Amino acid sequence: MQIYKFLAAIVLPLALLTGCGGGSSSTETAPVTPVVPEKPPVTPPVTPPVTPPVTPPALVKPITVVPALGAFGAGANVAFIKPDGSVIGSAVTAANGAAVVDIGTYFGSFITKVTGGPGVTFYNEKTLGREPFGATDTLLSIVPSVPTGATPSLGVTTLTNAAAAVLISDPTNPKIAGTDAATIKSQIAVANATVAVAAGLPAGVDMLSAPQALSSPTDKISSTSPAAVAYGAYLAALAQAVPAGTTLLASVKAIAADAKANNGALPTTATTFTTAATNLAAVVAFNVATTSQSASLTALTAAIKPDPALTSPESKAAITSIATTNNGGAAPTTPVVTPPVVTPPVVTPPVVTPPVVTPPVVTPPVVTPPSSGSSNSNSGSSNTDTGASGSGSGSGSGSGSGSGGL
Repeated sequence: MQIYKFLAAIVLPLALLTGCGGGSSSTETAPVTPVVPEKPPVTPPVTPPVTPPVTPPALVKPITVVPALGAFGAGANVAFIKPDGSVIGSAVTAANGAAVVDIGTYFGSFITKVTGGPGVTFYNEKTLGREPFGATDTLLSIVPSVPTGATPSLGVTTLTNAAAAVLISDPTNPKIAGTDAATIKSQIAVANATVAVAAGLPAGVDMLSAPQALSSPTDKISSTSPAAVAYGAYLAALAQAVPAGTTLLASVKAIAADAKANNGALPTTATTFTTAATNLAAVVAFNVATTSQSASLTALTAAIKPDPALTSPESKAAITSIATTNNGGAAPTTPVVTPPVVTPPVVTPPVVTPPVVTPPVVTPPVVTPPSSGSSNSNSGSSNTDTGASGSGSGSGSGSGSGSGGL
């Protein structure tokens, strides 16, 4: 107990001294607690999800399409369209002028439509320059069935466009009337065959095949396929045969209108085709690479003989043969329409018998000598010596004998 009192006596004064600050101030200062700034919450960076690159689906049935007036450039739209007008697939041409279009699992007849746009051009083989192929310009082909082979290809040209015009009324919205697939296929086969024969393509050159087209003034047609070279050279000759004052696109449209009006025959634009055939050998010599010139090419080009009005008796049989091949080997159910062959009548000129001309009988006039006496006397005296000699003449004899009597 005493210890506690002792400690209290010591601790209490010390506590008073400490609380008074050693006697230096009577104001008590509260201890200051330092303020520690708050750190903002740290948000961890958000890492965006990594999207793997999209791999386009594998093409089911790619077909290389080569539009050719001369060679096209990049950017032209190429679409495969069903006969009812619905689109199967489309792609644009690359810098080489070709487009790879996937037709997928479709297996029937179809339309190929090439449409231009800003910056789309083709090489004009007549003017030797590139020309625009605009958004309202189209080039068509009609195909009876999907092409086969490891690397199938198709051409779309002046000639395929003419055949398409036979069955398609509006090239900007192409459709083929009808719903029966076999009938449509037959119609397409006949239309293509009719234009091919009118244009003069021989059996070895398929109008739907992809041609070799020129792309510049220094370019040469080159291929290991004589048929592709012959087709490309003939298209170049057709471009060069465009009538004066007409553009190549205008000529293409005129040929299509001609085919449409005449079921595939080409009578109105016949001069373009005959001129092209005449010039074809020169076009081959100038525009085909030496390595691609061959006896096979010469034979094919020599066989290109247009019959624009289809007046040759052999034309109908040729159309039927080509259409049968295009129709999968089956004879087409669509009738082959060719203009009737008109045989001019044999005109026998009339036999003209010249009239017998009898010359008129000319009777000389009878001259009666004057009857006056003085005249007689003078006459008699002057004719005294001629009486004898004038005996051969009646008048002389008379005058002589008269004056002798005197």
